[in-house]
Amino acid sequence: MSMIEAVRECGWPAYLCLLLGGFASLSALAALVMLGSKDRRRAWQVALVPVLAATLGFGVGSLGVQLGRKAVEEALKTAPSHIDAEMAKELRAKGYAEAAQCRVIAEKTSAIPLFLGLLALGVGLLIRKQA
Repeated sequence: MSMIEAVRECGWPAYLCLLLGGFASLSALAALVMLGSKDRRRAWQVALVPVLAATLGFGVGSLGVQLGRKAVEEALKTAPSHIDAEMAKELRAKGYAEAAQCRVIAEKTSAIPLFLGLLALGVGLLIRKQA
């Protein structure tokens, strides 16, 4: 499944995950660049930003999954009575699969910035202790 289809299936939490992931990526690069500058002792403080933004992105992805599942259950409760148990089971499986795309988007947009942020944080703290 393409990323565009995953965003379409997830809904508004996907856009927030993309925003947080982009912000975390840029701030992780800024922290890594700071490690090479004269002011490298403060890089660990900048590295906290991508760690927090990426963690928040994972949280938004999980929230999107829960909201999607809740929407599926509410739709099945208000469904017409001619929907049998087998059809309801299929609809629930399809709806849960669509809701799970929020987690996929969060993982794809937040994993690398989280890693880079933790890397910059660790190196920054080591440099700070040595100085």
